[in-house]
Amino acid sequence: MGEAVVSVKMIKNRTTGSPAGYCFVDFGDYTVSQKVMGKLNGLPIPGSNPIKRFKLNWATYGKESFMQGPEYSIFVGDLSPEVTDYALQEFFQRKFPSCKAAKVVLDTAGNSRGYGFVRFTDENEHRQAMIDMQGAMG
Repeated sequence: MGEAVVSVKMIKNRTTGSPAGYCFVDFGDYTVSQKVMGKLNGLPIPGSNPIKRFKLNWATYGKESFMQGPEYSIFVGDLSPEVTDYALQEFFQRKFPSCKAAKVVLDTAGNSRGYGFVRFTDENEHRQAMIDMQGAMG
């Protein structure tokens, strides 16, 4: 993707010293982090055999430091299987600039469950999105 990484912390099993299967990646910028998460979440990890998928989440400290103030969330259903977090957020942001995040819910295999949630920082845009985006396709 070409995004600059500030740091990577690989987590290891304290007893065995072997990889624990997850890490923390710091991009240093909320917008870049959000973009990377949206584009990669749920996609296959290159070179994994058997295939494993990225399961990306905000580290608690990072999300809390960037996301301040009230948030308003809406449920979005009937999503096609190829919709990603990034695509869902971009779709809403075209009309509602206060759309700050979107999350497609995945099953344990990393496949879309066909629904997700979109978060807004502006209550009026949140309300308008519930009206304007009803039945919208993109």
